[in-house]
Order: sequence, then C-alpha cells, then structure tokens
Amino acid sequence: MNLKLTILATSMLGASTSSALAPVAPVFAEAFASEPNIALWSRMIVTMPAIAVALAAPLMGVVTDRFGRKPVLVASLLLYLVAGTSGLWAPDLVTVIVGRFVLGIAVAGIFTAITAVIGDRYLGMERSRMIGLQSGAIGTASVTFTILGGILADQSWRAPFWVYLGVLLVLPMALTLAPDPPTDSVSPNSPTDEPVIGPRMRRLLLAVYAGIFAIQIGFISAALQLPFQIRELTGGTTIAGLAIASMGIAFSVTSIVVQRISWPLAPVGRIAVGFVGVGVGTSLLSQLSPLPLGIGLVIAGIGYGIIQPTLVVALNQGVPNTLRGRASGGFTTALFLGQFVAPFIAQPLGDLIGISPSFIVLGVGFIVLAGILGAIHRSQQRRIPAARSA
Repeated sequence: MNLKLTILATSMLGASTSSALAPVAPVFAEAFASEPNIALWSRMIVTMPAIAVALAAPLMGVVTDRFGRKPVLVASLLLYLVAGTSGLWAPDLVTVIVGRFVLGIAVAGIFTAITAVIGDRYLGMERSRMIGLQSGAIGTASVTFTILGGILADQSWRAPFWVYLGVLLVLPMALTLAPDPPTDSVSPNSPTDEPVIGPRMRRLLLAVYAGIFAIQIGFISAALQLPFQIRELTGGTTIAGLAIASMGIAFSVTSIVVQRISWPLAPVGRIAVGFVGVGVGTSLLSQLSPLPLGIGLVIAGIGYGIIQPTLVVALNQGVPNTLRGRASGGFTTALFLGQFVAPFIAQPLGDLIGISPSFIVLGVGFIVLAGILGAIHRSQQRRIPAARSA
C-alpha cells in the first residue's frame, strides 16, 4: 500500500508543473507588461519547465538505471521543493524563468524514476491497472491544481507558487520506499553488459514517444489559449481554471476505467479512437459558448484518457528492466517537449487566424492522425489471419 500511495502521490506532483500556472498567464502578462514579448513569455512561464525536462530526462534515465530509482527520486523531490517555490521570492522575470527551468530538471528525475518503478514492481494486468491509476491521479491533480491556481491567480501572480510546498507531504513517503529490486539478468553470451535496443523495440519507442508528444500539444494548447478567451468574457481566472479542470476530470476518470475493461481493439486501434475524441473535442472548443465548450472539453479529456495510459502500458510491456529507466527518460522527454513546443504552435496560430479557428485546425489535424492510425490498425488485423493461415 505504501508503494502504491508513493507512486500516486509522486506522480501528482508532476501535474502541478504546468497546471497550477495555466490560469496565471493573463495575470502574469499584466504584472510584467513592460517586458518585451511578454505575450509569449506569459505562456512560456507555464511551459518553461518542459524544455528542461526534455533536455534532462535522457540523462536522468541513464542515471536512474545506474544508481537506482529511489536515490534519483529523493534527490529530485528535494530539488523540486527549492525550485518550485522560487516564484514566491523571485525579484524579476529572469529569476522566475530560471526557477521554472530548474523545476523542470527536478520533474525529469521524478517522472523518470517513478515510471521505472511501476515497470519494475508490477506485472501484467496489475501493471496496467497501476498505470491507469497513475494516469487518473495525474488527471485528478491537474484538476485540483488548475482550479487552485485559478483561484490563487486572482490574488496575485505569485500566489500559485505556494502549491509547490505540497512536495513536503510526499518526500517522507519516498524516503520509506523499499530498495530497488534486482534487474533482469543478461545472457552470459551477450557481448555487452546491457541489452541492445533492436529495430522492433526502436519502432515501439518512437511510436509511443510520437503519440505522447502529439497529445501534449493539444492539451497544453487548450490550457494556454482558453484562459485568454474566457477572461475576456468573465474578467477572472477562476472560471478559466474550472473550464480546463473539466477536461482533467474526464481524463482522470477515463484513465482509470480504460485499463479495467476488455477492448475488442488492439492498442493502435484504441489510440485511433482516442485521437478521434481529441480531434472532435478540440474542434468544439472553437465555439465559445457554455454548452459546446463544456462538451468539447469532456470529449477531448476522454480521448486523452484513452491514449496516455495505453501508451504507457505499451512502453512498459515492450522494454526490459535494464533499459526501463532510459525508455522512461525518453517518454518523459517526449511528454514535456510537447508541452514546450505547444506555445510556439498555439501563439502564432492564434495570432494568424484567431484563437477560435486555431482550435478547428488542431482538431482536424488530430482527426487526420486518427484516420492514419485506423488504417494501420486495419492493415495489422489483415496480416494476423494471413500469418495464422500460413
């Protein structure tokens, strides 16, 4: 039970990296209105940790495999505490940005270590359920931190940084984590001390990384753009936080349920269904009135809830223990690189054609991607009977 609580609580911390500050972008833009390019920086302050994660996660994967999951996790949690709360005392914009970057390094270690822990200590359906619970915990945390961030942002741009003190509740749990189990044995005939990533595993990793990268672009684009539209209508950030949170609720519930049901589709087919939901839901966000907006957020959240745990299960099932830290590091890189790239897509696209039309463009892109994945799934299903008959 302590292991499960530690995994879920630690996973929830990573969700605060962007979600707690998602509603603060308009307030931050006003507070630093004299700074050049503040429209972009106000969005970047939300996703700045993502580039640090993308850069640091591969190294964290190697370190995690070499020195163990628990040491990396504990050290990263301590760094999270220092960097996360830096916004409470930062005297200027540069200091805030540096603090956010260092926070990303901490999150790289946290996500990489805890994802590897799940792969190490759970097997089969138990692992799938744990991944579903983890995704649900992340979604729940996103909801909580987004709502809390919206409420606190109405007070000041610094106030949301208080949420990072939550790490003090998680650190003691990580310290009591049992030592790492022994890794997979390696054949004595192997010419190297480590298993080789072959072509099949490489294709799996690239597919998983591409999928998590794509859904992060959609999720973060919505989280960044909606507060500006909603604030024009309501004049506050609390409603924006609640709106984004509804997508997180749908994601959370779906992530838990999807790993507990028997699917008639292979993983590629499931992911294609998920991208249909993301595409339709994102397109509906262009209709800025309560009913279609709410429906769109829920449908998109359901789509994300199908895709993300399916990708994590595929990753853990296809990679041995001795490579799992590095594979998890690559997954973490792809996840947060998508978050970092999102402002560079959402901002120019919104400026060029408007925020509402930009949601249609993104939604259509996801639907096209779903069609491509559906075609791949059909091709795989046709090959299976042919292989059996042969």
